[in-house]
Amino acid sequence: WGHVAALRFLYKVGDAELLSAPTDQGHTVAHLAAAGGHTDVLHFLSLTVPLSPLLCAPDGAGKTPAHMACQGGHLGALREIIGSPARRDAVMGVTAEGFSCAFVAAASPKTAESGVREEMLRYLFEVGGKELFMLVGNTGMTVAHACCQCPDESLIRSLLEMSGSLRRLLRMTDSQGRNCTDTALYHGNTKVAEYLVDVWGVTGVRA
Repeated sequence: WGHVAALRFLYKVGDAELLSAPTDQGHTVAHLAAAGGHTDVLHFLSLTVPLSPLLCAPDGAGKTPAHMACQGGHLGALREIIGSPARRDAVMGVTAEGFSCAFVAAASPKTAESGVREEMLRYLFEVGGKELFMLVGNTGMTVAHACCQCPDESLIRSLLEMSGSLRRLLRMTDSQGRNCTDTALYHGNTKVAEYLVDVWGVTGVRA
């Protein structure tokens, strides 16, 4: 699927109500397009005023199309969802677990596989800024915790280069009492832990 011509036809014969109807899980055509990286469909939705609100709408689990794009590693889809000028509210929502788009982008294996993880995080920071990146999940996990699950220290390094204000994330602890150094060690990422200790002086707080 993903054929925008079919959507144009359905919109013509059924108007916005037909294309706005969600699935039982609350997924809309925007969620499905974002998950599949179908930029042409998302572009059509963004230009169709009655349908453009779908680009910011959460599903039953609180995931927005932006969450879906981040999870799938689809940077082009994310750009279409946000648009120009930036539709900032498209990336500021959190899931039922409290996860932001930035957290999902940092944690998803798909962003690493597609090689867009750092670029996606930089783009999200351009749009959502510190407010987006300081969001904390229900278990106390931050985007920095997610970065420290990556075995290469380049991801957490890139995060800290975005803004000095993000350094305070390093010492924030999750519900298990783990700060970023603890998280890196928990996942066996000794290079990341060494970087945090040697460069930022952030030692683990867990025994």
